[in-house]
Amino acid sequence: MSTNEALAGDSLPASDAFGALANEARIEVVEAMGRREAEDRTPARFSELFAESDAETTAGFSYHLDALVGLYLRKVETGDGSGESADGRHGAGYELTHAGREVARALAAGTYAPRSDRSVPVGEPCPRCGEAGLSGESSDGVLAIGCEACSQPILSLAVPAGLADGGEVPEAFDRHHRHRLAAFADGRCPECGGHVEREVVPAGEVRDGSAARAGVEDHADADRVQAAFSCDQCGHGLRAPVTLAVMDHPAVVAFYHDHGRDVGDRPIWNVGSEWTESILSEEPLCVRVVADLAGDSLALYVDRDLAVREVQRTDRS
Repeated sequence: MSTNEALAGDSLPASDAFGALANEARIEVVEAMGRREAEDRTPARFSELFAESDAETTAGFSYHLDALVGLYLRKVETGDGSGESADGRHGAGYELTHAGREVARALAAGTYAPRSDRSVPVGEPCPRCGEAGLSGESSDGVLAIGCEACSQPILSLAVPAGLADGGEVPEAFDRHHRHRLAAFADGRCPECGGHVEREVVPAGEVRDGSAARAGVEDHADADRVQAAFSCDQCGHGLRAPVTLAVMDHPAVVAFYHDHGRDVGDRPIWNVGSEWTESILSEEPLCVRVVADLAGDSLALYVDRDLAVREVQRTDRS
């Protein structure tokens, strides 16, 4: 089945979609189009794309270009009055489709490039035990932060290739994931927009080995829990303290605002000593998340599905 046939009504098998990219010359075209769109959103002429390629003949280049048209590229009129050559190609213009743009961005970001494992300095005390034992391990595109002192995982989140190669990894990591955490907590996947399953699980119940990458023990701890998010559609997910699942709740934002504070001032792996979590009951599960500021207290009661069932605020000042 051709790409054009698929776009006309039939679904395109994944093998065909990826097969259309299974050539270095085609990858170069998508990369070139991505660079062009970043600078100039006008369609690219056949002659311009051929000039940027390593192809020896226009016939060979045309073959690869045709394999991309429909799914990754769209053929358009250039509108410059130059007309087309005898083969009907050389005066044509091309632009990226949405799928082509996504591939170009992934290539530019280094998503498919090999990454080396490395340690990442965190420089924060553990929010659970207070010891200066937080460490981060970046492995296979995932940054796992855990405490060496109390052997507990804190966070396990994906790191874009651009952040993994940069010098300010912790700060960039924090900024990048705040909106992603908010999306997961809202029940929508920031990757694909699919429905997200949300639940409270034992802190050591790690299914993807992120605890080991963070240098902590991989075991269940009944006294500590985490928020677990998983997309039904693409499988993307993350693990985080329950506190982070409620950080954007209106009551929390207002509580901090009333005390002249910004809830986003501290990094997501250590939101501050003013926060505490405790399990009030197991059946039904209820987690009490409390923030104390200047003698005032805000308590949120969270159920197994990470829904805030009740809010209590006590102002003593």
